[in-house]
Amino acid sequence: MSVLQRFGRRFGVLYALAGLIVVACVAAACGDAQPTDGSDSNGDAQVTETENGDQAEPASEANGGLTLEVPRHRIGRHLEPTEIEVGLQFWLEASEDSIVAALPGRAEASVGVLYQPSLDSPTGETFWIHVYTDRSREDAIEWVRHLASQPPSLARIIVPQHELFDARFREAPIVGDASVLIELHHGHSGGCWQSALLVFAQNGVIVFMKSVIEATREGAAGGGGASCADSGSISPLTDITGIAEAISEQLSAAS
Repeated sequence: MSVLQRFGRRFGVLYALAGLIVVACVAAACGDAQPTDGSDSNGDAQVTETENGDQAEPASEANGGLTLEVPRHRIGRHLEPTEIEVGLQFWLEASEDSIVAALPGRAEASVGVLYQPSLDSPTGETFWIHVYTDRSREDAIEWVRHLASQPPSLARIIVPQHELFDARFREAPIVGDASVLIELHHGHSGGCWQSALLVFAQNGVIVFMKSVIEATREGAAGGGGASCADSGSISPLTDITGIAEAISEQLSAAS
């Protein structure tokens, strides 16, 4: 069991998740990761992974924070948690869409974690989670619905170092109050990657999850728009739907 401490920017209910984010910034996955020292003066929340059990009782903290426990098998042994947080705040704020860009500034709290590939990972994929506590349940729902109403290429902001070759909506799992799932194909001269971005709102919280895997396809190794866009969909080991369902269960139990 590993426990990662994260800190919100302001006091308020801070819903954490099951460890997030990936170290070393495997070219496609991270971008501008923000290391943290695990301390801050503005409140805290705990991220706990449990070895067994799909539902663990959330533990309320004295400062109004919340501990959410997510079973380790939901994350997968192909991933290892780090103490790095990706630069989602900066990516969102850099968006030309004013509604998308406004979220980090108005959020009452923020927490994130990156997962890197384990030493014996057969796929080398990465994964990160980030959560914002919005001003209200209605605001969170409206934000996710707005994202779902825009062209899927808007999600290119989460792959700032790469060229986007293709973006498409996929059927989102039914979790929370509103959800959206976007698949991205992106890369550069060194290769192609496939990302799945799942965003959902529940109880005033907006949860972001992104899995990234290199799209190794014959003819695509050198990158290039056509080859990357045509590389087809790959099935990563990371079950973002299962992780989302576990987080949603915790948020429901806490409400």
